Amino acid sequence: MALPALRRQGIAMPDPAGAAEWRGYLTRLADRFGIPLRFNAPAIGQSHLVEQFLREKTAVGLGEMSIDAAGSGLRRIPIVEPAILLPW
Repeated sequence: MALPALRRQGIAMPDPAGAAEWRGYLTRLADRFGIPLRFNAPAIGQSHLVEQFLREKTAVGLGEMSIDAAGSGLRRIPIVEPAILLPW
């Protein structure tokens, strides 16, 4: 999937709270590609993150491949254009 394809659905992510770098990265990414971005309550651990993603009916959540979502019903769709590079 290409990032611009998310313009209609938007991105919904847990609030990164004190992680200013992560918030800044997500904000710049969304701004650069014209994608609506919404922050929800902070997620406490992977299971809470998966629960938040499951509650979303339209928006997409971004996560790394190491998130264990087995059996949750979440689908992983790789973003390939452009390849996302994390700031660390």
